[in-house]
Amino acid sequence: MDWASEIEKMIAAKRILREVDVDNLWRYEAPSPPATEEAIQLAERNIGCSLDSEYASFLRQANGWPAFLQNIDLFGTDELSGPRLREARELIELPEVAAATGIADSRPIPIGASETSIDMFVIFGRSGKKSSPVLWIAGVEIERYDSFLDFFRGMVSHNLKEARDLSAQS
Repeated sequence: MDWASEIEKMIAAKRILREVDVDNLWRYEAPSPPATEEAIQLAERNIGCSLDSEYASFLRQANGWPAFLQNIDLFGTDELSGPRLREARELIELPEVAAATGIADSRPIPIGASETSIDMFVIFGRSGKKSSPVLWIAGVEIERYDSFLDFFRGMVSHNLKEARDLSAQS
């Protein structure tokens, strides 16, 4: 997987969005430096399963991304081993969220969350498949992606759409 190319596409999309965000609606931050293998292993021990191979590969290039989409942070190994993971897990374990998203009987792992809204990104624990589905939820399922790569590319598209929408309002 050529994450450097994918990351450059997101950086370009965020740059375009920043240029049209004249009201400073969103934060614009760079991806975090790469994760170490030790940090990835610690995160896996903390969540109790192996990370999806595409997500782990991404973390080796960028250990998370603050304000990945609007105010939603994409978790790195620090968040997967800390209080943000526990807080996000508490939200997705609420019966109404589990029922509305259909994740009640699966192993959802939060990989992103907002500190100001109920939006979060959830990947499913590996079940022997090469790729795991990723959900964007906000109380209910917003979107579902077949893999972490599809999710990442979808978030590039969402940032570009946000830029078009803001540009049209100007």
